Parts: sequence; C-alpha cells; structure tokens
Amino acid sequence: MSLKKNKIIMKKLLKMYKIIYLFIITFFLLIFSGCKNQPEENVTYITSFPEKKEVVAKEIKWIEPYMISNMLQIDSLLIICNTKGAHVFQIYNTNTKTLLKECGSFGRGPN
Repeated sequence: MSLKKNKIIMKKLLKMYKIIYLFIITFFLLIFSGCKNQPEENVTYITSFPEKKEVVAKEIKWIEPYMISNMLQIDSLLIICNTKGAHVFQIYNTNTKTLLKECGSFGRGPN
C-alpha cells in the first residue's frame, strides 16, 4: 500500500479510537453519577397497626366450584376468570345470586 493510503487509514483509526474513548468515559460517568451515599429521608417504619381487623372468608354456595384464577367485584357484579370450564369468564349478580353471562373460550384463535 502507498503511504497516502496508510495515513488515511491511521486517521480513520484515530477518529474511531477517540469516539470509543469518549463513549467509555461517558458510560462510566453516567454509572458513577447515580451512586450516592446519602441517608434516606422521609422514611416511616410501621411496627404495629393502629387497629386490628379480622378478615373472614365465606364459601359461596351459589357458584359452581371452578378452578378460579381471578375474581373481581364491581358493585353487585362478580366477574370470575375460570381456567377449567367451558367459558373463561362468568358474570354473576351478587344481589340475586344468579349467573348473568358466560363468555370467552379457550383455543388458538380463528386460524
């Protein structure tokens, strides 16, 4: 190779090394700027609760036993996600204790 080509290659290499060097310096500055050894402020530790409440679970006999993964109650509606039934979702009315709607099915989709 000629001397002119060697100079061009060396200039490109030096430029590339400068960019890599600046990238590494910036990377380390960003990492170490987040490390601060300061005491935590406004931390409240709770060692006891002010009042005790008892949580009671009741068996709901008007719903068929399912493999329930999630439940959500909104006003008088109880929405159940059933993983072992013909339908994925069942919607119940908690006032009348009746099943309003079943929807959703398991599968791979239309295709």
